Amino acid sequence: MNGFLALFRLSMGEQSRKREFRADRIAGETTTPRSLAGALMRISAYSDFRGKIQKGLFEQERALETVDIAAQLERGFVEHARSFAARPDLGELETAHPFDSHPPLAQRLEALGVPLRSQDVPGLVAEPGDGRWFGAIDDAEEVERAQWRAFEDKFRAFHEGTLAYRFLPETDEERAIVVKNFPEVTIEGKKGSLTLDCDGLHYSAWPGRVEYSEIKGLSLNDHTLRVDYSRGDPRSATIPTKTFGPRQAEALQAIQSYYGRYATAAAWRKQRLEEAPGPEAA
Repeated sequence: MNGFLALFRLSMGEQSRKREFRADRIAGETTTPRSLAGALMRISAYSDFRGKIQKGLFEQERALETVDIAAQLERGFVEHARSFAARPDLGELETAHPFDSHPPLAQRLEALGVPLRSQDVPGLVAEPGDGRWFGAIDDAEEVERAQWRAFEDKFRAFHEGTLAYRFLPETDEERAIVVKNFPEVTIEGKKGSLTLDCDGLHYSAWPGRVEYSEIKGLSLNDHTLRVDYSRGDPRSATIPTKTFGPRQAEALQAIQSYYGRYATAAAWRKQRLEEAPGPEAA
């Protein structure tokens, strides 16, 4: 069955490539091969430029009041397209696809009868389209604006959600973001209650709370969660999870989620410190 599946996927990949080339051929016949070649070049440049803009925004370690991806694309695309046209690996680029990858750009242009030659690239990228397809759509500008607003709102919200996994936190602004995503929660059990926040956890039978930064390990055995931690010397505390009854899974999931958030943020911080240039580089 594994052999059959591998051959099936190979066959599907070949059929997918044939459909892509056929679609390009039809598009070239409907317009002109050179027009389609220019469109493919500009789409590749656009995809590259948009990826860089979004990556730069996503790496910001603060909440984004605005993202303005559309405006940045509008302002900088022409200049980026010129530098993009000079890339030595241009012919090997592939346009992202939800289920597969399109053939490399050089292969698509070769199939169109417009082979990729360095002297032709700047003209193909810089040559503007006539925009007839855009003008043929009723209320195209408003439709586009609405789609950009929806995308940018989701982008900003998702980015803020990831910040909770990057901050330990250290400032009031960072704490507000983490607490928004990981507020204090309390789960009641028959023999005690479990309280978690973004910094640590406390079981009511314990003498005090345990900070996530103190935890060295968690282990579950026979419905008892053992928390190993250190305060200069090794210590441990236990939580009888069975006493939470029907909320046992909820309690374990909460501990995993809240402690996992801290562990991810600590690893992120360590990575950033390691990547930061030292005094010699500065």
